[in-house]
Amino acid sequence: AGDDESAPGVFSGHVVFLSREVPRSSLEFVLRASGARVGWAGAAGSAYAENDRLVTVQISDRPQQGHRFLDREYVQPQWVYDSVNAGRLLPTAAYLVGQPLPAHLSPFVEYADGDYVPAEAAHASAHGFEGEVAHLQPEDRDHASDTEAEAEAVDGASADESESDDEVDARVEKQYQAQLQAERAGVPFSKAAPAPAPAKRARKQRQEAEDQERQQMAISMLSVKKRRAVNRAGAEAAKRQKDIGKLKARKAQLAKK
Repeated sequence: AGDDESAPGVFSGHVVFLSREVPRSSLEFVLRASGARVGWAGAAGSAYAENDRLVTVQISDRPQQGHRFLDREYVQPQWVYDSVNAGRLLPTAAYLVGQPLPAHLSPFVEYADGDYVPAEAAHASAHGFEGEVAHLQPEDRDHASDTEAEAEAVDGASADESESDDEVDARVEKQYQAQLQAERAGVPFSKAAPAPAPAKRARKQRQEAEDQERQQMAISMLSVKKRRAVNRAGAEAAKRQKDIGKLKARKAQLAKK
């Protein structure tokens, strides 16, 4: 099975043999609808025997595969369903018989901002998965890009602030020069003027305080009914973030085992 194969029928050109223990009806329907030719064991009417050299893939659900034909791949049933959901033949390495299976991703799940997103979801998105995960990243992503975006947003939002960038930089520079002079005069550093916070951090803190004040003012102007709805939504969002934190902690514990 090729990793980059794509066609109107996902399994077009493949002859798939179903072992006795797998759910034949469901797999046969999905495979035939996706272009495959299908054979099976344990019942009459199969067009292909297990030892047919035309078979390219055999679906098995056993802990171990005994006798093997070297000209085919042996995979677990989930490979069929995940390939159909992705709209392409997925690599078989993660679905080989006896392997722990990856998370099964439904094409009907839509992740909202702040939801826990399995790492497999973003990986599947990058490889053709059709679910609503195209713009999401794994939950264990590096947050460096988020920090850079916040810094750029703070830089761009300074035009309407009471103190301009030049004024902040001038104040910081003045305090820095005062510290240098105190150092030359032998004044201990602990007695000198405290070092100012970086300009970007100061602007960010001021912007966050202003945003929070505006939000509180807007909420206070709502009717009692709407205010309760806003507070309820905030509580639900906080609970969702708490649940996400628990899932991430659980994942970290499992990764250490």
